[in-house]
Amino acid sequence: MINKKWEKHIGKVNRIGAYYIEAWLLFKNCTLIVGVIYIPPSDTKIQSELTSYIKKEFTNHSKKNRYYILIGDLNSYLDRTLDYSGPSKLGKKPSNIITWLDNAFFTDTYRKLNPKKRCFTWKNKNTSTRIDYIWADPKLEANIRKSHIYQSIDITDSDHNITLAEISFTNIIVTNNKGGRRAEKSSTRIVYDYENTTNEQWNRYEKYLNGLLKKHKAFRYIENHGQNEDTLNKLWDIICNCIQQAALKHIPHKKIGGVKTNFNRNYKEIENSSKERKDLLYIRSIMRKLYKNELKGVELRNASKGIKSFNQCYGTNIAEITEDTDWHTWKCETRNWLKIVRRIIKIKDKAIKEASIKKRIEERNSMITKDQRKMINSILDKTYSKINLDRIRILTDTQEEILLNSKEEVHTEAINAYSSLFRSRNHKFENLPEQWKEIYEPRKDINPEIYEHLNDIPTEQEWYEMLETMNDKSAPGISNISYKLIKKAGAKANDLFRQYTGLCYLLQNIPMKWKISQLYPIPKTYDWDFNLARTRPILLIECLRKCA
Repeated sequence: MINKKWEKHIGKVNRIGAYYIEAWLLFKNCTLIVGVIYIPPSDTKIQSELTSYIKKEFTNHSKKNRYYILIGDLNSYLDRTLDYSGPSKLGKKPSNIITWLDNAFFTDTYRKLNPKKRCFTWKNKNTSTRIDYIWADPKLEANIRKSHIYQSIDITDSDHNITLAEISFTNIIVTNNKGGRRAEKSSTRIVYDYENTTNEQWNRYEKYLNGLLKKHKAFRYIENHGQNEDTLNKLWDIICNCIQQAALKHIPHKKIGGVKTNFNRNYKEIENSSKERKDLLYIRSIMRKLYKNELKGVELRNASKGIKSFNQCYGTNIAEITEDTDWHTWKCETRNWLKIVRRIIKIKDKAIKEASIKKRIEERNSMITKDQRKMINSILDKTYSKINLDRIRILTDTQEEILLNSKEEVHTEAINAYSSLFRSRNHKFENLPEQWKEIYEPRKDINPEIYEHLNDIPTEQEWYEMLETMNDKSAPGISNISYKLIKKAGAKANDLFRQYTGLCYLLQNIPMKWKISQLYPIPKTYDWDFNLARTRPILLIECLRKCA
C-alpha cells in the first residue's frame, strides 16, 4: 500500500511470482525502490531466485541518486543472541539474503536504533524470532528516525508483529520545500547585507557611484542627447550598471542560487564511503568468480590489477591471483583483510556522522545570536512554504485532470494562466448608458490649472519626502536596485534621478526594461497542489519606477 499523495510518482512495478513485488518511485533527480519480500522457508528454488534478483538489483545502491529499501518476512535472523530465543538445537545460520545484505552494508533499521534490545516478530510454543525486517540503503543510514516493533494482536490478529521504521527523505527528494537536491542550474541573485554595512562603506559607495556616473557622462546625458525615448532607455542602462557596480564593490553581499546540491554537509565524505563499499563488493565478486573457476586470461589479469590497486588504496596485503592460486587458502586470508577494511569503513562512517552532528549543533547554537527567527521557527516546527514551478496540474476540455511536467509545457501554461489574470481591463466606456455618461464627464468645479505642472521635474523637497515613505525592506525588481541603494546614492545622484523622472513625465513613457517585471507565485495557507489558481501572484517592479 502506498499513500495517495505518492501515487503520481510510481514509475513502474516489478513482480517475481507471489513472493516479491517492488515499486519504483520516480522523483526529480532521485529514484526510490521499495521492495516487499517473503522468503518461503522450505522452497530452496524460490529462495535462490529471490536472492539472485536482490543481489543483482540492489548492487546498484552505490549510485548516489538511487535508494533501496527492502521490507518483508525473510524467515531467518542475523544475530542468534539478540534475534532468537528457544532451544539451541533449533537455531540456524543466517540465510544467504540476510548475509548478503549485511555484507553489502545495508542497514537493519531496527537493530540500528535498538542495538542491544531483544524483541521478536514471530513466535510459537518453543521459539521466538525476529524474522521481519526493514533493510535500508547504506546512504539512508543517517536518515533513520524511528524503528519499533508493535504487538499486532489488537490490530491485525496476525501471528507476526508489526515492524515500523521512519526514514527522513527531506534532504534527498526534490520537492517544493527548501530541502532536497537539485541538479539543474538555476539563476543566481545577489543579496546585500545592509544591516552590517558601515557608514564608511556607504560613503565609499556614494563616491564610487558618482565617479562612474561622471565617467559615463550621465549627469549631462539628457542635455547632450535630447529628450526622446532612445535617451530614456540608454540613460537607464547607464544608471542601472553604475549602481550595480558600485554596490558590488563596496556593499557586503552574498550570492544565492546556482547549482544546488544535496544539503547534507558531508555528502562528499558519504560519496567516498560508498566508493569504499563498492571496492569491497568488487573483491567479493572476484572471490565468487575464482570459486566458479571463471577467472582466466584477460579477466585474471584484470582481477590481479584490481587487487593490487585495492592493496595500495587501503594498505592491505591481499595476495594476487594466478592460475595456480588455491581457492580456500586465498579466501581465508582475503576475508580477514576484508573484515579489517569493513571495520575501518564503519569507524570512518561513525566519525563522519559525529562530525555532522557536532556541526549541526554548532550551527543551531549560532542561530541564538545570528538568526533568531530561523531558530524560533525550527523550535516551533513551523512549515516553510515555497512554490517550485516545475509541474502544473490542469483540466482538459473533457474535464480530465492531467499533470504537466516538461519545462516547455509548464512554461506555456504559466504564461497562459497569468496572461488571463493581468489582461487589460475591458472597461466598456464607449457604450456607457446615458445615466452614467454624465457621471464620467470631467467635473466643472475643478480648476484645470492644477494639472499644468504635472510634467514638471519633482522638486528636491517632494523627492526626499517621497523617499522617506519608502520601505527599505521592499523587494527590488530585476535590476536588484533597492530603495536603500537609491537613498544612499547621495545628493548629486538623486538629482539625476529627479531629472530622469521628469523625462518620464514629459515623454509620458517609461524605459522598456521597467516594463519587464518578475512574477512570483506565493503559496496560500493551504497546499497549492500544482494548481496555479491556488497561488497568489505578486509582481516585483523596479524601485525607481515606483519612486517616479
